[in-house]
Amino acid sequence: MPSVELVINNRTYAIACDAGEEERVRHLGTLVNDRASHFGGAASEVQRLLMVSLMLADELEEAHRKPASVAVSHPAGESDEERDLLIAAVEHLAERIDHIAVSLSQT
Repeated sequence: MPSVELVINNRTYAIACDAGEEERVRHLGTLVNDRASHFGGAASEVQRLLMVSLMLADELEEAHRKPASVAVSHPAGESDEERDLLIAAVEHLAERIDHIAVSLSQT
């Protein structure tokens, strides 16, 4: 299984993906990094990733609330496939945040 290195908030993460999905995962990583940059330098890495996760979860919830007959618009031409990969990336980041939070609480 291929691995892609993503730079999120000036930190590099190795993310496994399916063969042929590398560019897509890189693109989604760029979206997450762009959102993380909105939280300034004062927030810790965990806080930034948590805020990004909450923002994306909010957008996802809003998209699910829309009636099925209404076409969901995607930012900057984002496709359903891109959205699904972004969701997977957010879920992975949420798991990482949980692990980091546990590690920090044990120190």
